[in-house]
Amino acid sequence: MNDPTPELIQVDLYFDGIGTKGRGGDRQFNQFLENVLTPRFPDGLTVYDAEEQSQDCSYDSIQEFSKVVSLIIERRRSDRQ
Repeated sequence: MNDPTPELIQVDLYFDGIGTKGRGGDRQFNQFLENVLTPRFPDGLTVYDAEEQSQDCSYDSIQEFSKVVSLIIERRRSDRQ
């Protein structure tokens, strides 16, 4: 595979419990975004809210709010390592 054209890869990072009492918080998440992720990935960064629904062992419904960060990054032949 000697094609020099870069591939675009989407990577989704899920941050559970953001905005949920007792587990992280919007302020901390925004600081993490601003100080860690955005400087490393200034282009192709998308953040959106998600809601996950699951069941616990007694089959009660649990709803958890999450943030999802989608990164669109280029993968070049030279980046494989």
